Amino acid sequence: MRFIVCFFLFALSVLPAHAEKRGISLLRDAEIEETLSLYATPFFKNAGLNSDTVRVHLVNDPSLNAFVASGQNLFVHTGLLVRSENAGQIIGVFAHEVGHLSGGHLVRFNEQMSSFSIPMIASYVLGAAAAVGGSPEAGIAVIAGSTGLTQRSILKYSRVQENAADQAAVTALDRLKMSSVGMLEMMRILEEDNLWRKKTNPYLQTHPAIAERIQFLEHHVAKSPYSTVPLPKDFDVRHALMRGKIRGFLQSPQQTLQEQGDDIATLYAKAIAAYRLPDLPTGDAMLANLATKVPVNPYFDELRGQMYLEAGRAEEAVVFYKKAYTAKPNEPLLALLLGKAMLSTNDTPETAKAATPFLQTATRLEADNSEGWHWLGIAYGRQGKEGMASLALAEKAYRQRDISSLRVYTSRAAETLTKNTPEYQRLQDLKKALAEDEEFQYKK
Repeated sequence: MRFIVCFFLFALSVLPAHAEKRGISLLRDAEIEETLSLYATPFFKNAGLNSDTVRVHLVNDPSLNAFVASGQNLFVHTGLLVRSENAGQIIGVFAHEVGHLSGGHLVRFNEQMSSFSIPMIASYVLGAAAAVGGSPEAGIAVIAGSTGLTQRSILKYSRVQENAADQAAVTALDRLKMSSVGMLEMMRILEEDNLWRKKTNPYLQTHPAIAERIQFLEHHVAKSPYSTVPLPKDFDVRHALMRGKIRGFLQSPQQTLQEQGDDIATLYAKAIAAYRLPDLPTGDAMLANLATKVPVNPYFDELRGQMYLEAGRAEEAVVFYKKAYTAKPNEPLLALLLGKAMLSTNDTPETAKAATPFLQTATRLEADNSEGWHWLGIAYGRQGKEGMASLALAEKAYRQRDISSLRVYTSRAAETLTKNTPEYQRLQDLKKALAEDEEFQYKK
């Protein structure tokens, strides 16, 4: 796979202090990923890119930042989502990022990034940002051992490129008959947020001044015939739920429950906070109240499944996960969570057999998720299918670039898998990848 990496025009890209200590944290949430993919897909289609494979990756970081990779991977900081006030502002971010891609910016980094996993990409790019943004120790800690790309070259955009991406963004918005007001609003938020950093962050020195961009966007908004066109009504609901969910999970429950207001975002955040205490009855009651204010949402069932599973009530969790998965059968994360919950009820071969199809679906739809292969390996193991279990764990090791484990599990799988089967052929592919990686390490 080839990667193109470029940074969000507005972001300072300074790695916060906590990242130096704990590394980059990527979060998974099917509801948020679906919402952001919905926002982004029209721009990928408009640019002639493959919108069917758009993937959203949530970076657990409070700074206002986002970037894209491989043409189909969007990395979005939780801080950007929480700080945004409406869907149009995030849509404006995506319009600009896809503008970078359609303009072919930073294509020269394709080959260097081709072997990076998703966490590696996030760690490298954010580490480079830290090094350029005034925190070299943090940057070095994050990107130690990676390729020879220079940190400054990743972040150094010319004014021509940035202006071109801005122009591409508003052109795409007009073509899609969407307003550029959200993009202007987000720029003003960034201007306010970044004022105190202007003298210390070299990143800002490589970008056109925010004031220039605001002036450009104000001019476009004034003349565009689509500036007053509203977004679909459900976008506001989705955006509120997304912001509420992030707050509910990342803030302390006590802080969240003290918040005032009965808006959708606050109600969702409080329901999650109650679950996390854990206070399941209160959380259920709050969620039921929220359900009366929004359309039917299968992700409420997913949330209940998660909370009951974490409370040690796996059988009840399975009921909720099944409801969510039935409503969203093509959502790989829901298939994974359902299979995992089923395996958590007991360790019998019968339960493992029943869970296996869901875990197979999860790994088929999202093959690069190592957790899916982990649980599929467990399911096969409990059924006594040692060869298939070893193959699944080899797949996990391959995704995690764990060469020693890949060597162990491919060897074990070779002892029991039947030759001339699809599984055996896949084993040969993994063994070839192992040999090539070992050869690369030797030459290096």
